[in-house]
Amino acid sequence: MSQIVEKALTPEEWSLKLQARGVLISPRTIRSKAREYDQYYSLGRMMMLLPEHIDEMMRLESLAMQSKNKAQLQTIDGLKS
Repeated sequence: MSQIVEKALTPEEWSLKLQARGVLISPRTIRSKAREYDQYYSLGRMMMLLPEHIDEMMRLESLAMQSKNKAQLQTIDGLKS
C-alpha cells in the first residue's frame, strides 16, 4: 500500500495527536500552515499530511519566528539610537 495512505493523517487527526502531547493547535491552523508552506498532499478537498510535512512546517515556522524576532530587535535598537 502507498506510504501516503499508510502514514498520512488529516489535520483533524494531527490536531488530536498533538493535543495528546500537550500541544494545542487547531485543525484549521494546521491546514492554514500546511497551505502557507506548501506541505501537504490533497485529493480533491481532502488534505493529508505525513510526519515529514509536520516536521518541515515546524522548522519553517521556527525560522519565521527567529526572523521576526531579529527584525523586532533591530527596530528597537534603531529607536534607542
